[in-house]
Amino acid sequence: MTGAARACAAGQPTLSTQIKRLEQEMGAPLFVRTAAGIEPTQAGRTLYRAVAPMLQSAAHGARFLKSGADVPVETVTLRIDYSVTSLLCSLVQAAARGLEAKSPQLNFLLEGSEWPAMRAPTAVAASADLHIRHAIKAAGAAGLDDKWLLVAVGSGRSPPSRRMTEGCVIDVPALPDDVAQALAQRPGLLAPVSLRMHGVGAADLLLTLLSQNRGMVLLPRLALSAALLHHPRLAIEEVGVGLPRLVLTIDAAHADPDMRRAFLARLAEPARRPRLEPDPGRRLGQLPDARQLQYFLAACDEGAMTRTAARFNIVQPALSAQMKSLETRLGRKLFERLPHGIAPTAFGRSAYTIYAPILAQLRTLRRKETPRPNGSTFCVGVLPALDEQSLLLQAVTAAILEWQQIFPRVILKSSEALSDTLLDWVADGRVDLAIVDDLHARTAFVSDSLSLEPLVILTSARSANCPSGPIKLVDVARLDLVLPSPRHGLRALMNRHFESIGLPLTPKLELDSMASAVSLVKSGGWATILPASAVQRSIDDRLLVAHPIVQPTIMRNLRAVQLPRHRAKPWEHRFVAMVRAHLRGSAGP
Repeated sequence: MTGAARACAAGQPTLSTQIKRLEQEMGAPLFVRTAAGIEPTQAGRTLYRAVAPMLQSAAHGARFLKSGADVPVETVTLRIDYSVTSLLCSLVQAAARGLEAKSPQLNFLLEGSEWPAMRAPTAVAASADLHIRHAIKAAGAAGLDDKWLLVAVGSGRSPPSRRMTEGCVIDVPALPDDVAQALAQRPGLLAPVSLRMHGVGAADLLLTLLSQNRGMVLLPRLALSAALLHHPRLAIEEVGVGLPRLVLTIDAAHADPDMRRAFLARLAEPARRPRLEPDPGRRLGQLPDARQLQYFLAACDEGAMTRTAARFNIVQPALSAQMKSLETRLGRKLFERLPHGIAPTAFGRSAYTIYAPILAQLRTLRRKETPRPNGSTFCVGVLPALDEQSLLLQAVTAAILEWQQIFPRVILKSSEALSDTLLDWVADGRVDLAIVDDLHARTAFVSDSLSLEPLVILTSARSANCPSGPIKLVDVARLDLVLPSPRHGLRALMNRHFESIGLPLTPKLELDSMASAVSLVKSGGWATILPASAVQRSIDDRLLVAHPIVQPTIMRNLRAVQLPRHRAKPWEHRFVAMVRAHLRGSAGP
């Protein structure tokens, strides 16, 4: 996420929020976290292979238009045998960018084992498909040498080859047929072992074995992802003796030796580096705004700014400003004014030819999305629970079970996030209702109070970093506090109370993951501030001690929040009432 945020020139929290929103829209997680980074899920790969070609073509269109080239666009399809996360994919994308910079009319579209290339239906003069693949090196054959990696999963730092014993099984991911056949002939290194061939890629196979915490894999270096190459639970060893020599070759479907040689030369330099990093996505840096492109295409079709503005229900000055911004981004004038309207310039007609099919494909993709059920949908956002005995989690779960008996035809969708994010979701209409800690001084919402509960100081039961019993608010700041950032509703509440007595609240450590903060407190020496109901199980198990805050007490007011203009449905009012009843019924006298 850090690298992606840097490539997008955005803050990591902003990028993470956008990904969470996209996951909510898709109805599935798009990434799984590993110790070394993130890996796309199956849903993430499906989305990638649908949209990546469109993004690549849109980025190329911007570069082509800014270059001033007047030759037809030449689309070249690149094929690789591995996934989008592989080092080979990063190499190929970097080589494609280099050749596109030298020859702006070239538009390279990537086709991997997981996604098909999308050819633009217009502006294509010719095609020269290149297949970049692994092969067994033959005498006199041209290509780039690659290395075999033996990867062992699990603890221990000894080289994987020392762990091989008679009867040992080595897993092998999907490889080209000739490479797999050469391995099956059992060269010297693999003589005492058994090979288990798989039909999945290297990343998927390693993630599966990591979940089992055991296994050994043999694979080409460039088939591995950069994140897994540096994974702390993988012991990796380069091997060569007794294995067939591996080479990266390029086959051209069209008789174009110059293109093949040029691409091979571009691949050669980064392929020889000892450490390869994933492609940062710079080729998408010149992407024009999709909304501006929609306005532009509509203006070309309508022939008048007034009619185009009416079509999108916006004012004409705003539309003109968007067109000026797009012209600035693309570098030239898109329209010329006529006595009775507007007409695209020659440059504008070229832009229309490039972007019209891309947006048409995007509309087609949206129409293919899973249709919504005929019944109504109720989207609710809730705060993340810290353990299964959390009072809020128990109340929401009980309310859902009771609510579904009354409204069986309504589809309920629940999402978790911090208060600040939940309020953004309500404002954007992504959820109908959210249960939050605090309104963060926002006044654009209507809210219902669900429960009142005092905040407490939590410390480890094994630690004596503060005396037992109540703690005055003025003494809280002297503790080694681990607290959430101001994005969290509880932190905003704390800040207001400390400001009211003229004290700054400066925690020693900020963690937005309160589950991680609680885990740190349990280890000893740290303290945090939470409602006791959030960690009731840990208190009952005597892992944590709750110290009341006095002089003054800080009360957490849990609220159900909606937009004033949102026309609440009967089942929404009923859900709020049920959550309130379960919260107050579970809180005791």
